[in-house]
Amino acid sequence: MPSNIPPLIVPATADKLGETLSTLRDYVARVGHLAGLSQRAIYNLKLAVDEIATNIIHYAYDDTQHDDITIVVTASITRDKLTIILEDTGNVYDPRNQGRQIDIDKPLDTREFGGLGIYLALKSVDKFHYEYMDGCNRNCFTMNRSVTVQTTSKPVSILLYESHNGARSALIDKLKHDGYSVETCNSREDIYRGLLRDNYDILIIGSSVTHHDTFWLLKRLMLTPDIKETPTLVIAENTDFVLHCLELGAKDYMLEPVNMRLLSMRIETIINNSSVTLRGRITKLSQHIKNILLSDDPDIRFGRNMNFDRYLEKFLIEVQGIYNADAGTLYMRTENDSLRFAIVRTNSLKLTLGGMSNNEIDFPTIPLYDRETGEANHHNVASHVALSGRSINIADIYENEEFDFSGTRWFDKRNHYRSVTTLTVPLKDHTDKVIGVVQLINAQDETGNIVAFDTTHQMIVEALCAHTAVIVNNFRLLKKQDHLIKLENDLKIGRRIQRDFMPKEVPQITGWQIGARFFPAREVAGDFYDFFANDNTLIAVIADVCDKGVGAALFMALTRSLLRAFISQARENVLAMSPRSRTRDVIATQLKRVIYNTNDYILAHHYDLNMFTTLFIAMLIEDSGRMLYINAGHTPAPVLLRHKTKTLESLRPTGPAMGMFEDAAYEVGVTEMKTGDALFAYTDGLSDIKNQRGETLGDAEILHLLESEWQDADDIMAQVEDKLFNHMGDSPQFDDMTFWLVKRNP
Repeated sequence: MPSNIPPLIVPATADKLGETLSTLRDYVARVGHLAGLSQRAIYNLKLAVDEIATNIIHYAYDDTQHDDITIVVTASITRDKLTIILEDTGNVYDPRNQGRQIDIDKPLDTREFGGLGIYLALKSVDKFHYEYMDGCNRNCFTMNRSVTVQTTSKPVSILLYESHNGARSALIDKLKHDGYSVETCNSREDIYRGLLRDNYDILIIGSSVTHHDTFWLLKRLMLTPDIKETPTLVIAENTDFVLHCLELGAKDYMLEPVNMRLLSMRIETIINNSSVTLRGRITKLSQHIKNILLSDDPDIRFGRNMNFDRYLEKFLIEVQGIYNADAGTLYMRTENDSLRFAIVRTNSLKLTLGGMSNNEIDFPTIPLYDRETGEANHHNVASHVALSGRSINIADIYENEEFDFSGTRWFDKRNHYRSVTTLTVPLKDHTDKVIGVVQLINAQDETGNIVAFDTTHQMIVEALCAHTAVIVNNFRLLKKQDHLIKLENDLKIGRRIQRDFMPKEVPQITGWQIGARFFPAREVAGDFYDFFANDNTLIAVIADVCDKGVGAALFMALTRSLLRAFISQARENVLAMSPRSRTRDVIATQLKRVIYNTNDYILAHHYDLNMFTTLFIAMLIEDSGRMLYINAGHTPAPVLLRHKTKTLESLRPTGPAMGMFEDAAYEVGVTEMKTGDALFAYTDGLSDIKNQRGETLGDAEILHLLESEWQDADDIMAQVEDKLFNHMGDSPQFDDMTFWLVKRNP
């Protein structure tokens, strides 16, 4: 279907020649860009129009004519060509008579003077035609379109009411030739039912229809709400009949004989201005919005099971549909501050990359910042929009000098395409962070013309982009939550494994009471305790790794495994000796060897972790109560509760924490637990817990409990536990809490 552009009227007087030619050049450049012509073709067309317009002003009008003389310029774009027509009412002047054949290769001094400008002008265009018609000179310039932006929009549908078969056939042929979809009926009743049944863009009533039938049909239209606004054009033979038709609601008219070019222009005007078309646009826009916000498709409905790629592709398709944009690109922001091409679509080229297609996108990402200087990349329009958070609307890409469109030009050249208008919009989430960019190319009207992106629709697109950005963020959070749930399950398994590291039951030794508690702050912990009871000996351990969480738990598992291995080794060494050789010094040496070996292994294999463990290990001889211990930097220091004197005795560090120093020295402390005495060891998670006012419990409160009347081990442990959780209340637990008590019965 022809695409008509508003005409241009310029003065044709010699005193305004410069103004006229400047206006003409701008007009030709604009319609040339809209038609997708190359820069060279536009230049040639400018040259031709410029030359002919100059000759019209100089030769078509003479001094006897009045000053109010003009040139009317019209342009139309069809699927394969651009046509520009200059019309003037001056003297009959055919420029072809002036542009005689010239031999360019002939020497200048042997050529005839004149005619070269017109000759070159006529050779610059693909086709030139002159005719004198209806008192006007008509100079027609045609340029073939090497690239045609195709459109998927359906042609304008016309319902034709023409009672005379010959007239009906002739009109149908002409309308179809111009690209319209035409259906016809023989009677007014069939026309009326056809309008009720189908949505036609326009009704044309031919001149062969009787006045009575025309008036009947127009009145029925006025009384039927569903079809009342159908645009109607009446073809008539006299103005009185036309006036009555207009009073009955007809939108326009044509007088016989029908000029088809003028009829096409009238149809286009009616379609563009009709309320039916407007209502159709609103319905179409509403449907696009609904398809994004309220889709019934379960694959793109928000949730864990939504097809994310399909949702993004559907979003881009609907946003393209709002403008009938021929091309659209969705960029997503990466973690290293670049824009990657997620989906690329061009309808006229039948091109779809990324998204649900199996076609990979091999375009390089667009960095938002220079990799070397760190400077923001505002040269590319997509990166500028991502950085600024503001939309950019450009009327002609090839005339824009603010941004670098070399990538677009490369794409156009490679695909024989012509990008003209563009709208680039950021995807901003609820925090105003830009997580992606949508870029649309070549908005089209209902007839397939490339037009500018409407600013009213731009606000709608911006709102939909913001909605989609929130959907994208929430979907990512859901996926992250799923990942965290898996990690949480793994941590629960880790917690069960770690609990297996702890003694399942504390040893039951005649003459002794033992109690222990372990409260991790997270799923896994860095605290641990252990007991070994055999051969009249009890070994008790408590330790605290210098961190929390998974890393501390793994380091704890390593330390515990090393201690158990080296303790077993020391035990074998002692058992291999004769009873007489098992002196206190020998046992002390074996105890130190356990700590030294553990410390050396950690430093040799895990020094880079910068982790260490505070540890207290005590070896108790069950029948005598003698105790040998090493405190490897463990604070708070374990305390001995002396039953006889009602005093507390701290067992201070006898060496540094394990995993800190290669040349660490450890001493073995020696003491004795009398009947009624108790040994209490704990980690700093007890003293550091806070209440809702942020106040820590402190060591003094814990030790004060131990100074009360001596009780069974379980009673003391219960009092300490109650004290801890009463103080903490609803406050979160920030550190692991571990403690145990060993008491020698009276």
